[in-house]
Amino acid sequence: MSTTAAACPECSGPWLHTLTFLHGIGCSLKVAQDATRAADAERIRRRGGEAFTRPATAAEVALVAQWRPEGSTASEAPQTSVAVVADTVAVLALTVDGIAPPADDVVNPNPVTKE
Repeated sequence: MSTTAAACPECSGPWLHTLTFLHGIGCSLKVAQDATRAADAERIRRRGGEAFTRPATAAEVALVAQWRPEGSTASEAPQTSVAVVADTVAVLALTVDGIAPPADDVVNPNPVTKE
């Protein structure tokens, strides 16, 4: 497994998985993501688990920017969109403009070591 230095561009909280970061207290991107995740979870529940696509939030665009190919921007796309999929009961898998953080690059900020 490789590692990545991906972090929240506002609070420098490390990337955990999918589009989830360990944000610092008071991070405005955390506040925005929490509200969006709650709304997405409710919409998935009402749709019986069926995936959907919606416009990306400014926070999602900012967070996914570190995985965009060098030199490209969200403004180059006709519309920045998010595919929302129920990954497990409590976790939503998000893909912004077709960009998803690489699954094999997940960094655990609290790794368990065996002695």
